[in-house]
Amino acid sequence: MTPHLQDQVAASCFDCGTCLQGCPHAPGLKSPVGQNLGVDIPSLMIRHRAMAKESGLQGFRRRLRDELSVRRATVRRFARRVPRRSGDEPSCFREWFLGRPRVRSVKAQAHVTFSASCALEVDELRIGADAVKIFEHNGVVCALLDDSTRCGCELLRIGDIGGYTRVASRHVRAMAKANEMGSDIVVMSPRCLETMRTRYPQFVGGPETERVVANMQGPAEFLMLLRDRQLMDLQFAGEHPETVEYCASCPTRNTGEAVASEALMRLVGISVTRRDECCGGQGCRDGVSEGATFTGGVHPLGLLARAYGLATD
Repeated sequence: MTPHLQDQVAASCFDCGTCLQGCPHAPGLKSPVGQNLGVDIPSLMIRHRAMAKESGLQGFRRRLRDELSVRRATVRRFARRVPRRSGDEPSCFREWFLGRPRVRSVKAQAHVTFSASCALEVDELRIGADAVKIFEHNGVVCALLDDSTRCGCELLRIGDIGGYTRVASRHVRAMAKANEMGSDIVVMSPRCLETMRTRYPQFVGGPETERVVANMQGPAEFLMLLRDRQLMDLQFAGEHPETVEYCASCPTRNTGEAVASEALMRLVGISVTRRDECCGGQGCRDGVSEGATFTGGVHPLGLLARAYGLATD
């Protein structure tokens, strides 16, 4: 391809990971001729963006868009610190978490520390709230990582490998500290979980990173671990639909969260039909289409929270 065509391909990639699913040339898989070629297209796109950034080959419009995408999370964090009136609805997941009614369990089944993503903090507060309620209902003590730490995914998407490595290193140290205190790491965003598992060993590396990556799960994966250890409450007194159609996002499928989420819904007694399709957008989310007789959450954790009869707010 010409350099112009290469730029078009790199600009069109939003790192969904679909190209690695079943690809005979993906890392760890054998090609038809028996050779492990290790063609990792997402890594190639990251290198392409980093090269263009370092060489000054990006146009003004692209540089401006990248800068705005990185600064958006910073602006949102600053906006959350603005004093608000008493009685207002929480504006972010952290505010809800710190002000929630505490649930005291007779015996702690486990300890988890949540790594909250930028999307969870503002756009998906209800998903995070449902997850915390489910965990505490099952005797899991919940905590949050410090607000100053983040995974740095937005820096990697624009090719700022140096900035990403610095941010990711701080995040690894914070998660390692939580691990040392006996807490598992639960990453709420499938996109962040996928990036941490694949890119932290690649760009940060070291024994500490390997331990952190080995001890992080998505919320559905962690709940299924509780189920395997016979520590999960399987009495569902709330309401739930009989059948659903589950459309899992690409990162959810890549991390294994889709399989765990489907298994959780089946534990409740829901008949699940799963659709594995790419929505073609970077900000895709899991979606559950329910029967006409039931209205409620549009996320598997939302269905599970309602099946437990937990209050929604």
